[in-house]
Amino acid sequence: MYDSKLIQIFQKFSVQEHRLLKKWVASSFVNKHEEVIKLVEFLYTRKSITAITTQRARTFDYLFPGKQYDDLKLRHIMSLATQVFEEFIIYYHYQQSETKRLFALEHFYSYHNLELYAENTSKSIHKYLTEQPKRDSRFYYDILQTEINDFISHSKNTRDKPFNIQTITDAIHHYSYAEILKYACVGLSHTKVSNVQYSLPMLPFVLAEVANNLEQQSPPTQLYFLIYKASSVIENEEYFELITKRLAKFESCFSDQELKDIFIFVINLCIRRINDGNKLFAETAYNLYQQALTKKYLIDKGEMSRFTFTNIVFTGLYIQNFKGVEDFIKTYQDHINIDFREHVVAFNKARLYFSKQDYKKAMPILLTVEFKDDLQNLAAKFMLLKIYFETKEYEALFALRNSFKVFLHRQKKIGYHKIRYKNVLIYIDKLYQHIGAKKDKINKLRDEMSAVQNLPDKDWFLHQLKNL
Repeated sequence: MYDSKLIQIFQKFSVQEHRLLKKWVASSFVNKHEEVIKLVEFLYTRKSITAITTQRARTFDYLFPGKQYDDLKLRHIMSLATQVFEEFIIYYHYQQSETKRLFALEHFYSYHNLELYAENTSKSIHKYLTEQPKRDSRFYYDILQTEINDFISHSKNTRDKPFNIQTITDAIHHYSYAEILKYACVGLSHTKVSNVQYSLPMLPFVLAEVANNLEQQSPPTQLYFLIYKASSVIENEEYFELITKRLAKFESCFSDQELKDIFIFVINLCIRRINDGNKLFAETAYNLYQQALTKKYLIDKGEMSRFTFTNIVFTGLYIQNFKGVEDFIKTYQDHINIDFREHVVAFNKARLYFSKQDYKKAMPILLTVEFKDDLQNLAAKFMLLKIYFETKEYEALFALRNSFKVFLHRQKKIGYHKIRYKNVLIYIDKLYQHIGAKKDKINKLRDEMSAVQNLPDKDWFLHQLKNL
């Protein structure tokens, strides 16, 4: 029973939802089965929901004391309870959305030809929407739905009055442009790490149209257009400056969830530039993270993405804010999903110790933990390569180099990172080959390294040349 849909749903309800759920289940209007009430009552008597406390036999005995266990009967009651839960979810979802409630009301009035009430409800919807500060794509979707409902209502009995066709097409324009550009940004970002290609037939047209009159576009269209351009153009400093200005200007137009996505988009732009060797973006990325943390954009239902957690550590270490990173790990480690927490925290602690050159603490983690994320495994192996080279453990260096090469060859979904780590192996070899070399050969290698693209931590390689 513990792995059932019923229990999984039950455990996801918030405190407020549980409070309302009890009243919902007890209502004879929505639930006519006493066994369902008793089953939910049983769940609330458990101090904790575990496989033991929700054993099927124990549950059945609570529902039917002294009766012989009947699995089919219990399954039927669980199925009924699950339906009650799902109906509650639908009800609660609609209760939390003013527009959905008003749309449902307007639809009822319109369907039953109560036109005066339908029109008054439509006015309420318009008033509610125009008073909202949000101007994200969802806002334009709601405007579109409202205008379509108005058109259906007004066009029933007349043909000679002006219709709201222009308002409908304007809403379609704002909604579709914002969504096309948003998912173009998502697709571009995903392509860079996975090599998966996406076809967006309308994108070239939208980009051209928006470029011609950027200032007249909606806030989400403007931001996602600039993010896409900055992501797809190598020299993106001009676009990046425009993004930061418009982000400050339009911040109040977006929900916290969408602001989280936007901040991550912008920060990822910074990280790409850092990986390309542009140090100036590290401070910007770290400051953006601190801003997003302060405003709680990066925490969703108490959880922080493990990728976000790792990138915050990366940018903090890049600018050598060791104390800030250490405090961040302590403060936010419990916000990582429990399934990934141990490995993510271990990896980032290893990275912190490595950056502080505390190799005695870093190496045990790097040698004993097999990280779940392929990119973290690659980064961990790279750290070990650097430690072995700096400590002159050349036998261990070459053993790791060989296994690293095999591991990298097997990776099929890491995008441009494959090129980056191939370069790591190439230039680790070249560093070793130039130990004790003459100055002119070392200078030649320095020029080669300085010019190469996609070499992670290029500064480390250049620094090692000075010590050869």
